[in-house]
Amino acid sequence: MTNPWLWFPNSERGRQYVDMLLGLYAGEKEDCEGFRLVMKPKDNVAGGLARRHVDENSPTNRPGIKAPLSLEYEMFLELQRVKSLLSSFRNWLSRGKFKPVLLRIAYKTAEEIFAAYPHLFRGNDTYLWEEMAWYWEGCGEIKKAIRCLLVQAQLQPGKTDAWLNLGAVYGQQKMWGQAVETYLRGLRFDPEDRYIRSNLNQILADKNVTDVALEYLDTVAAKYPDPFNLLIAGDLYEMLGMNKEAVARYARGARKAGPDNRAGLRCLTGLVKIFLEAQEYEKARPVVEQTLACWKDDKTCLEQAVELYSAEEEVDKLKKYALRLVQKYSSVAGHQALARCYLAEGDVVRAKEHVTRARKLQGR
Repeated sequence: MTNPWLWFPNSERGRQYVDMLLGLYAGEKEDCEGFRLVMKPKDNVAGGLARRHVDENSPTNRPGIKAPLSLEYEMFLELQRVKSLLSSFRNWLSRGKFKPVLLRIAYKTAEEIFAAYPHLFRGNDTYLWEEMAWYWEGCGEIKKAIRCLLVQAQLQPGKTDAWLNLGAVYGQQKMWGQAVETYLRGLRFDPEDRYIRSNLNQILADKNVTDVALEYLDTVAAKYPDPFNLLIAGDLYEMLGMNKEAVARYARGARKAGPDNRAGLRCLTGLVKIFLEAQEYEKARPVVEQTLACWKDDKTCLEQAVELYSAEEEVDKLKKYALRLVQKYSSVAGHQALARCYLAEGDVVRAKEHVTRARKLQGR
């Protein structure tokens, strides 16, 4: 007989969803592995018979109550089905056989889970979307591949995996504007990601492609002038050394943003970076003061303040912000600045202490 049952581990969380212990087949006792039989029959003939049997024969004094599983747990079970479907698809593929129906069902089910309970995709389960993206790309379904990677990016805020792969998909399709935009977004999460930088530099080595990307980002920023789009456009111009154009976009993005908008903050720190590199300290000062007024503990803001007041030799302000910087973060620039401050005060011992700390951080 076809097994009509789904199983759930007998855990504290599980007991919230278990509707009742069934006497059918298993009696009332738990099995030796700590599992309980759950009233969740499969949608087939055997399941229908089991459901009727339970409804007609379960006594009222049996432990638990007859209640449906919660929607969240239904979705948890569906996630296990997605994994099983992808495993089957993978196994067939390894034998040289393509079973698209398995991929389609897995994708549709995953979308339903994501729409209702996105938090169920956690840990390694977020990479199910990456796996589906590569399968879709392999069969030419580029829009679905892109969708999968965008979902992965949403599920992994602060990580660059999805942005790296999404940029590669756009690049394969010669969608250069979208590829550059995607890589720049990834660098906003991790400026040191060498794989993204390498791919981006390869694209920008072609002047024609660069012109296409510039036009695309300006079009997006004009159509949707939110701070983040203007920030990304500014990043590209700054990367290409077109500082005047970068300043215009950063400034516009900062004006569009509210005081608590992080994209607006990064537009301001982008302005400061350009001004400091050009040694235009009179332009940098008011922007640095503006960023510190709203984001007094932001690392980039503090490092830029240290650089500005070090260049202008304002020892009191330099010491104030360098102290805050090293208290909040492991910062080479902060310790180096404090070493200079203490040396100027004649405190050689403290100066040496901060030089040593700076060297240790650099060694890491």
